[in-house]
Amino acid sequence: MNLFYRLYAQLIALIFLQKAISEATDLVDGNKQLKRKIEPLITQLENPDGMKMVELHEERDKWKLKAKRLQVIKDALCGKDE
Repeated sequence: MNLFYRLYAQLIALIFLQKAISEATDLVDGNKQLKRKIEPLITQLENPDGMKMVELHEERDKWKLKAKRLQVIKDALCGKDE
């Protein structure tokens, strides 16, 4: 009976280890995917032209937001319903 319990305990340990290995593999794969996505972004930021593009995109987004705000004000002043 003692041998049965030892084998059972080893089986349980094996199941937990397999699950842990599977989860660790998933994390490693996730990290690799993130690194592949980050590398071009870092390269773009290190490039002066790339940094200029980022700044231009930010500026464009600010102007778009300002245009939306002005449109809301204009619509309110003109009595335009949505």
